[in-house]
Amino acid sequence: MQRIVSTHLTKLRLFQFKLKSTTCLVNKMSVHVKNSCHDALTMFKAGIQAVLPNQMVKNTLCMEGNILKVKDRTYRLNHNVHVVAFGKAVIGMVRATDDVLGNHIVDGVASVPAGITDILKEANKMDLLPNDASPVKVIEGAVHNLPDKDSYQAAQDVHTLAKSLTAEDILIVLISGKN
Repeated sequence: MQRIVSTHLTKLRLFQFKLKSTTCLVNKMSVHVKNSCHDALTMFKAGIQAVLPNQMVKNTLCMEGNILKVKDRTYRLNHNVHVVAFGKAVIGMVRATDDVLGNHIVDGVASVPAGITDILKEANKMDLLPNDASPVKVIEGAVHNLPDKDSYQAAQDVHTLAKSLTAEDILIVLISGKN
């Protein structure tokens, strides 16, 4: 009888040891899983950041002195840049263009969805809004994505701006939306 109890106690100790080892392993895995989740989240956020419209603009427009490089093309800037923009994501693209080109932008028009400015302010995304000193006029319109008087005015302003350009001017067109 003592031998049977001893055997059971030995098995119980082995079971407890296995349980402790498993718990230790689970705790180590838990830390590993937490680190993996953190790494995955970090990579996800970096991926999202890389394809945000404003970041794509900053990655595309490269300034070297008064020279603008866009891929393999170069343009001499002399306060001769005009911007037109339309679509849901262009407000951040306008901000990025402002940030890169600064005072070389002389004017512009951005047609954006009604309410986008307030939505970005409420979301504390001020970095996506054009600076107060931006020469690009933002016109909100097209409630429910339908043409209205404000979107019509934006189209008229774009037309007027385009007609006023000379051969020395540079027009940057920013578009977002479906293909």
